[in-house]
Amino acid sequence: LQLDTLFKSDLSISLINFKKYYTFEQTLEIVRNASGVFGEDYKRMVSGFLQPGNIDVYPCPGKRNGAFHISVPGVQSYLMLNFNDTRGSLFTLAHETGHAMHASLSRNSQPVVSQDYPVFIAEVASIVNEFALLDYLVKNAESSEERIDLLNQAINTFFGKFYRIAQLSEFEYKAYNRVEMDMPVDIESLSDMFDSIEVKYYSNGLYRDNNEKYGWFRTQHLYNKYFYLFQYATSYSVALSIYKGISEEKDQAKKQLLIDKYLSLLKAGGKDYPIDLLKLAGIDMTTRKPYEDVVEYLKNLVDKLELELNKADKI
Repeated sequence: LQLDTLFKSDLSISLINFKKYYTFEQTLEIVRNASGVFGEDYKRMVSGFLQPGNIDVYPCPGKRNGAFHISVPGVQSYLMLNFNDTRGSLFTLAHETGHAMHASLSRNSQPVVSQDYPVFIAEVASIVNEFALLDYLVKNAESSEERIDLLNQAINTFFGKFYRIAQLSEFEYKAYNRVEMDMPVDIESLSDMFDSIEVKYYSNGLYRDNNEKYGWFRTQHLYNKYFYLFQYATSYSVALSIYKGISEEKDQAKKQLLIDKYLSLLKAGGKDYPIDLLKLAGIDMTTRKPYEDVVEYLKNLVDKLELELNKADKI
């Protein structure tokens, strides 16, 4: 970026001035097509779900912000969106549709008592869909500028959904350690600890003013969902390993076997411990591989971005 001083806000800046907007109808079609990587049966499920009546699409007065999936026992899944024609809304639909597929497969395969899946794997199906959507968009990009913007977004997403979350999870873990050891847990003690973790993750190359150490205040999941952030990072790792295995497999028989394993995880709901459930999809979270896959993924994104920036004479 050729900056003398690097601020945290610079880490998420776009490297190119590119905008693209999508109608809701285009968004539906793209999500359907991107889901095809998981086989025709899964794609038909997605197409069957993305129908009028299942999705509250647009913002309106009094409607809450954000987006979420709700599964009604004995009925079906529904989505609430605040669609605004942006790529962010496109990814949100893919993400929430993943939750809907997970809930539907679990609901159709498990008794009520084990339909609800554990938080440890709750984000797997949603993030897998995001990886599939990104690949689909990159492959079908109409220009080098669009590919640059997509890869740039993917790197920023990696930062937000894995790296930053790992940092906050370390802070949360150490904060509870202080409680267990009867150490101070006042604002300044916790903020000083957060500051030291920030330095560990970003080194001294990143400018931080004196108030940066209070940044943990803004993370609501530290207050209302204990260790949710850690579990989101594990879901990200699992989702990447699953998608990497399926998308890179050239042998169709082996690819179908990997797809079947993935769907068996979604069908299993919460019938077992999370670590054992993930083994249904061929993922062993007690090994280094899922985390090494994440590191390799970031390296590949950076390499692809550099290639596209060279093609566009940006570097």
